[in-house]
Amino acid sequence: MTTDYHGFADPFYSGSVFNADPVWENDDLANYAWINKIPSLADFIQKFIAEMNASDFDEDQDLLEVRFLQELNKQSWWADHKEAYRANAQAQIEDYTTWEGNLDTHIGEIKRIAIQLGFPLDDNQAEALARESMQHGTYTVDELQREILGTSELGAWDRIAPRERFREDPFTGGLFDSSKELGAGTVATQYDELLRLADENWIALNDVFKSKLRGWARDIITGDMTLADAKSQIYTRASGGQIGSLVGDDRFRELETAGLTLEDEFADYRMQVSNIWEVPDQDVDTGWLKENLMVADDTGESRLANWHDIKAAAYGHSNYLKTKQYADRSAGATATLYKMFGAI
Repeated sequence: MTTDYHGFADPFYSGSVFNADPVWENDDLANYAWINKIPSLADFIQKFIAEMNASDFDEDQDLLEVRFLQELNKQSWWADHKEAYRANAQAQIEDYTTWEGNLDTHIGEIKRIAIQLGFPLDDNQAEALARESMQHGTYTVDELQREILGTSELGAWDRIAPRERFREDPFTGGLFDSSKELGAGTVATQYDELLRLADENWIALNDVFKSKLRGWARDIITGDMTLADAKSQIYTRASGGQIGSLVGDDRFRELETAGLTLEDEFADYRMQVSNIWEVPDQDVDTGWLKENLMVADDTGESRLANWHDIKAAAYGHSNYLKTKQYADRSAGATATLYKMFGAI
């Protein structure tokens, strides 16, 4: 994937390399030999080496170490970069092959997490994030999720809907189940949960509202919103709808507290209609049920339908004409007419 560190455009490296590392008599100071390859520290190191190599140099080694560290801490590059950043730079300079292997591994891990989130990263994005992560002591999964969501094209939501459940695993080359790797902590899973809740509260799932749900799902992962807040927003929206307003705010809050939905509230109605039509519950059209749950009272104002209203509407629907009950009743009525006229 990469060459040696000479070709990198890392913040700590500008391209020039000294031919030889300094030779330290002090074992503790020898641990700092790698900074000879940091261009902005090179002059400091070379001056220190020249001082040590002078014929009249006789400073105590312990005092030398103290003075070296004091002066090193005053250098801009050293002061401006935290310990994790410096450790990553040291690893890259001292054992580049191992460091590069760790980088490639981390790139694969990041690509996996990005796919699971529903925001696949290209090679350049994944490598840039892997380098940044290693410079900060390696991000946690939660931190990587937040960074990925800030790196990707956030408008490209067609990447997760519909999303492929099984994707090529960039880490092993095989296949993995993207729906299970990170559990409920993914944007896609949060979005699916919010979408289901909105659908079961009979909210119109147009593109604008879906986009809002996707934004909430992302905010849940980044910590800018809680799942409870997002659900509350959905219940509030549903309570302002045609059916929700007839159900009433008090009852809606009871449903929210119990974790129930409008679908649960009118499940008995759906079941009774399915019995009349002799079809499975899921074949009762929600649009038809919503339409017939709104009836006019004696003053012309809308009210919530009772079971008798729904029953009458179900029997008056063409679906009832297709049932065995209707066929049996029709056959019985025809036979009665025949008897009345003496035909049988």
